[in-house]
Amino acid sequence: MAAFLFVGLLNYLRKDARVDLRAVGIFTVVKIIGATAGSYYVLSIPVSQVRQAVGIFMLCAIIAIVLLKAIKSEALKKQKSENFAIAAAAFLAVGFYEGAVGGGGGIITRIVLSALLGFSLLAASLADAIMTFFASAASSLIFIASGTVDYSILLSMLLGGVNYSGLKAGASAATSRPSALTLRRRHSSSA
Repeated sequence: MAAFLFVGLLNYLRKDARVDLRAVGIFTVVKIIGATAGSYYVLSIPVSQVRQAVGIFMLCAIIAIVLLKAIKSEALKKQKSENFAIAAAAFLAVGFYEGAVGGGGGIITRIVLSALLGFSLLAASLADAIMTFFASAASSLIFIASGTVDYSILLSMLLGGVNYSGLKAGASAATSRPSALTLRRRHSSSA
């Protein structure tokens, strides 16, 4: 997964997307800590408990997304340090989930970055790719070291290129046109 994310990351960088590297670096470390903890957690529990944990996390994620969308304008008015701490806590939880389950936290990461810290959607996508690349690499090393990787499945995924094709198409689409949010802002400011 890390190799495919790296390709997507290069595509965003090629399109000259910019992010606050200091903030993304801090969030990356936090997400790696969460992913490492999540990886070790999932290796230590029965599969039946993993399903329950995923269900609880998904419910919490839905509630968090609804709340973040509802309070976006108010959240941006708060102190940046307060929003930064909330975002760091969210990335610790997302990292834990991704380390345990293997992915699916990108939408939450992007919403947190845009709603709490004012990142554009393109910058949030690039920041998410950076954080996920390193957190996935850390988790992958843990699963490889534990001997739980099914290399026949991994090889078929790599040879199939399904992830690469989707990642390349998504990154190209995101960088080839202005975001819907930008269009809405322009439209509402001209009215």
